[in-house]
This record gives sequence, C-alpha cells and structure tokens, in this order.
Amino acid sequence: MNSAYLSFVRDNFRFLSFGVLLAWCSSFGQTYFISVFGGEIRAEFDLSHGDFGLIYSTATLASGVCLIWAGRQIDRFDLRPFTAATCLCLAVASLGIGLATTTLALGLAIFGLRLAGQGLMSHAALTSMARYFEADRGKAISLANLGFPAGQATFPLIGVALAAAIGWRQGWFVMVAVLAVVLTPLLLWLLKGHGERHARMLARTERGAGGDGGDGARQWSAAEVRRDVRFWLVMPAVLSLSFVGTGIVFHQVHLTEIKGWSLAWFAANYMGMAAAMVGTALIVGPLIDRVGAARLMAPYLVPAAISLVLLAGTDGLWVVPVFMVAQGISGGMSRVVLGALWAEWYGVRHLGAIRSLVAAAMVMASAASPVLFGWLIDIGVTFDAIMIASAVYLAVSIAMIMIAERLPASG
Repeated sequence: MNSAYLSFVRDNFRFLSFGVLLAWCSSFGQTYFISVFGGEIRAEFDLSHGDFGLIYSTATLASGVCLIWAGRQIDRFDLRPFTAATCLCLAVASLGIGLATTTLALGLAIFGLRLAGQGLMSHAALTSMARYFEADRGKAISLANLGFPAGQATFPLIGVALAAAIGWRQGWFVMVAVLAVVLTPLLLWLLKGHGERHARMLARTERGAGGDGGDGARQWSAAEVRRDVRFWLVMPAVLSLSFVGTGIVFHQVHLTEIKGWSLAWFAANYMGMAAAMVGTALIVGPLIDRVGAARLMAPYLVPAAISLVLLAGTDGLWVVPVFMVAQGISGGMSRVVLGALWAEWYGVRHLGAIRSLVAAAMVMASAASPVLFGWLIDIGVTFDAIMIASAVYLAVSIAMIMIAERLPASG
C-alpha cells in the first residue's frame, strides 16, 4: 500500500472502518453464509433442491422489491438511524431463522436476512463511501470493499464450525448475540461526528443552479437514470456475477457431491477468493481516481468467464482454488468499478435512490438463480452444462459493456 493510501486511511480511519465493518456484516444475509446450512435446512424441512431454491428465491425476490423503497431512505434519513434500523432488522431475521418451525417462517426469516444483510448493509456501505468522498472515491470504495471478501473468507468457516459444534439453529442464536452486543454498538460508535461530514456533502452538491453540484456535475434523478440507454446496456454485466455466483454458491453442496470434493475443501478456498478480491480492489481503487470508472468496465468479467469454463471442464481438486481466485478478481474489480461508476455518471445527490435500483436488480438476479439452477438440476441438466451457459452469458455482457462505453448520456 503506497504512501497516498496510508495517508488517506490515517486521515479517515474511523469512517472507512465503518464502511468495512458494514460490508463485513452484510455476510449475515449473503448466500455464501446461508447456504452453508442448506443441507441441514433441507433435511429439517424435508425439501428438495428445487423446493429450497424456490423458497430462497421467492424471499430474495420479495426483498429486492422492498429494497427499491428501503434503499431510497438513505437519501432522506441520517446514516446513524438508518444503520441502527438495518441492524435491528438483521438481528430479528437471524433470530427468526433459528426459531423457524414452518416453511413460511423460514421464508420470512430469509426475506429479512436478504433485505437487511445482502441488500441494505451492502447498499449503505457502498453508497456512503461514494457519497462522502469525491477526489478519493475510488480508494474509499476499494477499502470499504475489503469487508466483503473478509466476510466471504470468515463467515462460511464460522457457519461450518458452529453447525458442527452446537447445531445450525444454535449457531444462528450465537450470531444474533454477537450482532446485538458487539457489532451494532461498534458501527454506531464509528459514525460519531457524522453530522458535520453530511453537512459538507450537502453544501458541495447544493452549490450552483439547475441541480448541478459544486463541481458542475449534473445530479441525475432516478427517473432520468432509467431513461439512459447506457444504464440498461451495462445492467446485464452488473447482474451477472450476482446471478451466476449465487446459483453456484447456493448449490455448493450439490456441486461438491457430484465433483467428489468435500464441502470443507470448497469452503476453505473462499480464502483465495477473499485474497484476490482484496488485492484487486486495492489496485483498482487508485486507478479509478486517475482515469475514471467507465474506462475500467470492460475487462472485469473476463476472469469469471474463464473460471466457469474451467469449472465445467474438470473434476480435479486444483480447479477449486483457481475458480475462487478468478471469481475474486472479477468480484473485487466489479464492486469498486461499479461502486464508483454511478457517482461518476450520475452524481451523488440522489445516489441512494439510484443505487437502490441497482441493488434491487442485483438482489432479484440472485433470487432467480437458486430456483433456476435447482430446477435444472432436478430435471437432469448437468452442472457442467449450466456453467458453460453461464460463461456465454458473461461473454455477451462484456460485448454490451463495450457498446455502452461508446454512447453519450441519453437521460
């Protein structure tokens, strides 16, 4: 990490730590954590792969719809009560999944986990970094993004260990206690003095006329963004990693069974994904500050596409770390590039509303793949065939990005 990075971290350590911790806490509602308990949940409720996928996808889809409204509230309310409300929702949902005795209760608990964890915590982490940093936006987003790979590296292992030691239900009760007693108070403490930071941001965006920010940048509304052709051209790429990655991770138990791997081996290699995400994010952040996010969009899906072809082509144990590292490179690059892109293209005044549209679409994409992949598995389609089809989807998405980069704004 160079001196510019170190100086930036030193000067903004508290708020950057808030972004990292919020991103890490989003793991409570991420598929890579919930799916660790998938085998026990399916056995407890007597569910097939497709049945569990349908429940999970329905709950996730509902959370995505709600996220369109809930995510906009970060533009209206102070970040402190917004964070506290999100933590409360996540704690209630975590408690609910441990207490669930019916499929309806299970679905409601998963809905809460997906809305508060995957949805609102991820949304708040990236929106706050993009909104309150301007010249150093790329570095801020790349540093906050460290929380996501840290969660991917630690939460699956924690889940496996808790389920083995005390059972899957009791494991969720432990997580509720940690969230309520340790993590929520820490997040709010890290936001001490946020009012002054928010006032500076408002002053910056309210200078000038016609909705322009102080630097002359146009401040797009969410309605204007929806009329921009570039937005729709990049959306397949934006959704691709969420769609494909969620489908793979949700059915990781099935994948490891047909490949002849242990679940512990697969889960342990999340460390490689995390390391790749960290390294990539730290490299890409300063590049964004120098050349802009739009110029870095086209390459980020290439490693993921290659990894899917490799995963389909072999059963060797070696492919797991290669797959994880390649996915980590794409994931690390996408989170930073896309986190900065919306502020770069559309401004920060309505960033919560704009990002809530994107976040909701990503949640909906992650809702579709568990049930789709589960249905395909149930009717006999091989996992390898699913991976090849996913690689083709990524290739088409890359082509659409290249078209969007050459078009003018049209909102």
